[in-house]
Amino acid sequence: MKVLVLGLDGLSPQILKNALKKVDLPNLEKIIKKGETHSLLSIPPVTPIEWTSIATGVNPAKHGIWGFTKLIKIIDERKDANEKSYKKITAKWRYYTSKDVRFPRFFEISSFKRKNTLVINYPLTWPIEGNWNTANSDIISDTLISPRVETNRDDLKKFLKYFDPGLNPYDKTISYIKGFEKIIEEKSYELYTIILPFPDQAFHKDPDEVLNIRKRSRNIWEEIDSLLAFFLNFDNIFIVSDHGLAAYRKYANPLVPILYGNGYEKNMFTIAYTIVDKLSLYLKIPFRLIIKKTLIRKYFNFLRYRNELYKLNQIEAFTGYESEIEKIGFSHDMHDPADVWTTYFLNDEIRDEIIKIIKNDEVSKYVDIKKCEELFNGIYFPDFPSALFIPKFFNDTYLDFSRYPFSLSRLRLDLRTNHHIYGTFIAYGRGIKEKGKINLSSPLTNYDVSPTVLSSLGLQIPRGIDGKGIIEPIGNPFPYDIAMRIKKI
Repeated sequence: MKVLVLGLDGLSPQILKNALKKVDLPNLEKIIKKGETHSLLSIPPVTPIEWTSIATGVNPAKHGIWGFTKLIKIIDERKDANEKSYKKITAKWRYYTSKDVRFPRFFEISSFKRKNTLVINYPLTWPIEGNWNTANSDIISDTLISPRVETNRDDLKKFLKYFDPGLNPYDKTISYIKGFEKIIEEKSYELYTIILPFPDQAFHKDPDEVLNIRKRSRNIWEEIDSLLAFFLNFDNIFIVSDHGLAAYRKYANPLVPILYGNGYEKNMFTIAYTIVDKLSLYLKIPFRLIIKKTLIRKYFNFLRYRNELYKLNQIEAFTGYESEIEKIGFSHDMHDPADVWTTYFLNDEIRDEIIKIIKNDEVSKYVDIKKCEELFNGIYFPDFPSALFIPKFFNDTYLDFSRYPFSLSRLRLDLRTNHHIYGTFIAYGRGIKEKGKINLSSPLTNYDVSPTVLSSLGLQIPRGIDGKGIIEPIGNPFPYDIAMRIKKI
């Protein structure tokens, strides 16, 4: 039994359609015609969260990953000048790693069940020892948020040169494919898993190139199609993405009612940008886009907000960075605070107060806010009370948590690109019932991928899984989580 799981980070249904229309992809077309194609719902569309949900089949409260960076509560018992005891709460940030994953992933289960397994560049596989079971796995760790690439096998070290995270997105993808091909020329497995950085990383650098399938993107698609030729005789092929990619013309900033009154409204730049945004909405002209295309962006680049973790060296980013969350009462993912969904609060009272402010403000027309425990069930919630900001118009409006430059307008016009909640899932081979089916209107969820892959391998799905596979499951759910918890303790 042989199965391929090919991850294309950020592949949206629309990009897939454009690629099939503009590039000759005979192998991919064959897979789609004889398989099932679905849109895949991912909320929130944040890379580490959703790749972990894909691999585990469960929500964040069961697998424990809430973004790029983990927020750890530190409580210090102190005494004031009068010797009265009090508690000082600080937050320690660090990047998530494999050691934080709390639910077994399909490739770990495959290894546990003694199936030869290859895993390349799967997010949160660094460090190697943090993976639950590697006895029957060959792993080359991810390059997403790890300080280095490593492997658990000496005979794979000669291939590490192909997995250089410093390459540009196009060369990186081609190099990863070449490294993958070199490995499978020498070694055979039952489960092959690789996550490619395309189209996501190229999209963030050059969205027009990716969305419209220009020359460099066309070359990548041809390389992917050529790779698929090797796997056409496999029992199953699964092509999956963690989220989609899209261009947005409207952005809603839920920070406006929260930060109003903290001095922002007196700032010269805030006043100027508020006027610009209000005029944009009234005249339906994206002045922000025009401003960004002028010399102002070049000579006033200091206005762009840089987050804290980017200023740290790799050691500090993984050992932890302390900050005082109580100064503002809430905080976001330190990896990219201008583009987040999950927000953390110092305590329940502050969270309730901010939720009330949001719901009673004009911004609630565009953005909803929900406590994480209302959306997800499990035991691995963040240390601090948390909530999720969710856009109400997924195809039209996105979130913007920018503070520099800050505008008092709740909604603004712009033309920017970002993640979308709909990714893609293509299933081909044994056990696929509705061959040729293309269903983009009734999406599956990211939780449905893992049980599908496990069933294709003839393995039982884990107990407590949230998803439902499109291949008939094998037997009753199995308590893999017990073995995993024993190791993680």
